[in-house]
Amino acid sequence: MAPSQDRVLFVSLEENGERITIGKIFFHGYGDALSTTFIYDEEWLSGNKSFPLAPHMPLVQQHYNTVGIPGFASDAAPDRWGRMLIYKGIAQESSDMNQTLRIIDEYDYLAGVDDWARMGAWRFSETKDGPFVAQQSNIPKLIALPELLSASHAVLHENQESYAGIKLLLSAGTSSLGGAHPKATVEDGGVLYLAKFPNINETWDDVRWESFCLSMARKCGITTPDFRVINVGDFPVLLVRRFDREAEKRIPYMSALSLLQLADNARADYADLAEVARTFVANPRGEMKELFTRTVLNIVLHNIDDHARNHGFIRTDEGWTLSPVFDLTVSPFAEAERRMAVFGRTGRNETEGLSDLAEIFGLSNAERNECVEKLMSAFVTWRIEAQKAACKESEIAVMKPIFEDRLSAVKKAMPY
Repeated sequence: MAPSQDRVLFVSLEENGERITIGKIFFHGYGDALSTTFIYDEEWLSGNKSFPLAPHMPLVQQHYNTVGIPGFASDAAPDRWGRMLIYKGIAQESSDMNQTLRIIDEYDYLAGVDDWARMGAWRFSETKDGPFVAQQSNIPKLIALPELLSASHAVLHENQESYAGIKLLLSAGTSSLGGAHPKATVEDGGVLYLAKFPNINETWDDVRWESFCLSMARKCGITTPDFRVINVGDFPVLLVRRFDREAEKRIPYMSALSLLQLADNARADYADLAEVARTFVANPRGEMKELFTRTVLNIVLHNIDDHARNHGFIRTDEGWTLSPVFDLTVSPFAEAERRMAVFGRTGRNETEGLSDLAEIFGLSNAERNECVEKLMSAFVTWRIEAQKAACKESEIAVMKPIFEDRLSAVKKAMPY
């Protein structure tokens, strides 16, 4: 018997134009008291191409209970920027109608994301064969960037034009990637891009530094999405190609946060991620080698936004594989701790765990050294790359001692 509920969302996937029901989520309670139950549909359980939505959710007919919403649904829900837009939009509508603001919870956030802009492949509907929620799909063209940028500024300023900006940005769609960074989904030549705008409340040029980080990742041999920076008036905008779309095809996505069954903002360790991912990905040898390189890169970049939600996997015909890298950044605060531990080590001592971590990743000394040597070689020209990205010389000067310190610590921990 299905559990009693007030709200239900059916979960579907499209395969070669055919709609396949995966299961349904029952929502119990509201707000902070929300919990959910997920049940696979018989159609999914009997399919010969079906796969579990998470390692801890095998393909059996049982109830999967979660405080909050299941990880696979959380990965499809909006990030902090999107949640803020949805909340403000509902609040303004309530105010316009002279109504008391109702409780807004994970159901609203999940159902409030534009169907085409939503991260990953899962689609949601209130009935099994009914229309998908938020199916307006009004993704703007690249030419709309000036208007979208202006809207993001209005929202950040919370001025009289902010509600119009909220509606415009919501219609443009948001995703689960990017955190609190102002952004919108845009389309150019049939390809979806995440447009990341500068935060006008900050002085650090985070857009250009993210571009630099992606360039360095590519030089290190890390799988990187297509990206470019374009100037919109006096402001740089970073365009990052969505790796969960191939033309009209939606690609399943899972974050490391969901893979590890962690709560949002929970601290994690690369060792835990490696132990689970080695049994999860289709090509453990190659994937673990790249993940180790990403680990070292995040250390050298001093990426303090390196948490489990900012690592992910996509599903291919062969199985799950690391997604292209995303949300890379640098921090000018040398003493700030990064979010992911390295074999139990954090802070300035984090590099002491790298040798042990390489063993957990299953890497030989030769493979480990190859990763480090390639990264060290790439960073010989880091200043040139920063200048190519048009990073400010004053900010380059701030990052110089941080990069040098982290590079020295890595080399000391793993001489090659």
